[in-house]
Amino acid sequence: MQNCLAKLTPAARECIELAYFQGLSYSEVSVRIGRPLGTVKTTIRASLRFMRSCLSKQTKAWARLGN
Repeated sequence: MQNCLAKLTPAARECIELAYFQGLSYSEVSVRIGRPLGTVKTTIRASLRFMRSCLSKQTKAWARLGN
């Protein structure tokens, strides 16, 4: 997971860390970083899509190594 997080932009990583690791709501993240709520939602949504894809690729790579 850390490899995929490291590939995000600093702003995207900050949004993900605040929302999912610190438990802030999207509106709390918006206030904390000083960005519009819509921007935060879009950033998090796009980041989660990227993370899902990245983790899936890593899982497949690990599976190939194990066989």
